Amino acid sequence: LSREIYESLIKQGISVIIDDRDERAGVKFNDADLTGAPVLVVVGERNVKEGFVELRIKDRNVKERIPVSTLYDRLKEAIDS
Repeated sequence: LSREIYESLIKQGISVIIDDRDERAGVKFNDADLTGAPVLVVVGERNVKEGFVELRIKDRNVKERIPVSTLYDRLKEAIDS
């Protein structure tokens, strides 16, 4: 699913980096902090089974579980505001 989300967002003109390394989540989150990624979409096994992803908007300290179907709209909202 993460690859599908990545490709869909790229097609919609959103700049995306996918971290598909074989590392622990904490390592990936730290690296995202170092690169200055303002928004994270966390695709976790448990959430994906239920059709959700986690959206983190760092400058607003937002961390929410959202349906995959609303991801694009929520990302656009986060980017535009």
